[in-house]
Amino acid sequence: MGWDCLSEDVMNLIMERLPAKSAASAACVCRAWSRSAAKLLSSPNFITAVSFNPIFEEAMDEVMGKILSKPIRPNFAIAFAGQKFSLSRISTFLKENLGSRTPTIACFATGIIGPDAVNSEQKEVKWQQPAYEMSRAAQCRIIAEQHGLVVTIGYFPGLEIEAIPLCNSSAESELKCFVANVVNYTSSVSENEHPLAMILLADPQTNVRCILESLEEGLQGDTIIMGGLAAEHDGACLSFNSRENSKKDVKNQSCNIYIETSTSKKCWKDGKAQKECPATYDAVALVFAKRKNDYLKSAIIHFSPAVSAGISPVGPIYKAVSVRLSKDDAERQTSTWLTCRKQGMPAELDGQSVLDDLDNE
Repeated sequence: MGWDCLSEDVMNLIMERLPAKSAASAACVCRAWSRSAAKLLSSPNFITAVSFNPIFEEAMDEVMGKILSKPIRPNFAIAFAGQKFSLSRISTFLKENLGSRTPTIACFATGIIGPDAVNSEQKEVKWQQPAYEMSRAAQCRIIAEQHGLVVTIGYFPGLEIEAIPLCNSSAESELKCFVANVVNYTSSVSENEHPLAMILLADPQTNVRCILESLEEGLQGDTIIMGGLAAEHDGACLSFNSRENSKKDVKNQSCNIYIETSTSKKCWKDGKAQKECPATYDAVALVFAKRKNDYLKSAIIHFSPAVSAGISPVGPIYKAVSVRLSKDDAERQTSTWLTCRKQGMPAELDGQSVLDDLDNE
């Protein structure tokens, strides 16, 4: 009995048991196999795996072997790792295994959680972080203990996904350009100006509140935004690969947590980057947009926000600019005149403005 005699149900059962790369190869054999693979890959999929193997190559092999053990056509990937591993090597490994046009973000983390790649047991670790006042030897000992990574890949049918960087969050022009990048990219691939959701990862020195306020204003509250801060690191704390960069064969970009200025920026028009950003960024956003004319072809994806009790709020820091004592001899009263600056904002605020700002949070 030949393969052509197999029923569709039997063919689907065979495809379900193949690893991702084998299923992709099988889909190229004939039309019947291609239809079976397309049907299998038409549903949303989301897979995560963790490895604490201290050897980088073995850890990546364990994780990739787990998340690619079943058929999936990933259209994005996110990796969190300890500081013992190299972000550029992680990005390169993801690019080689998932394809150069798969948007990916790699980020140093203070801890990781997820199912173990070997035995599927749920595991969690929170690493001690090196402090600047520590000796170099003490910092190296702490970093040496931070071996491990978690990789998540997903396939959301009907969505266009892209990684878009923010160059310099302290400059208002850069914030506006970042929001424009998101809107213009979304408009180029979707019938809507605003994406369905966004995962925002930023370096720990960035004022995330200013970024969120700019996104809230530019996207009019129509987009669900989630994410977090990278772990502090003496060097690059973020690395990413975008579909736009892959078209130009551009190497993965990195974000240096100490670079606060930029000399160029990248804006989108008709889905294409018009200008190049420097290789240093304050944040990277993974943007999820509904694909044009795809409402009847794919399952409709909905994003719903949920807040964990373990999440800590991140707010801006206020620094005093001027503190002056004022006396009113007539009324025998003494008051303090205070002006300060909000982290990431150039304008000075008086005391009442600070109180109003805090009340509105």
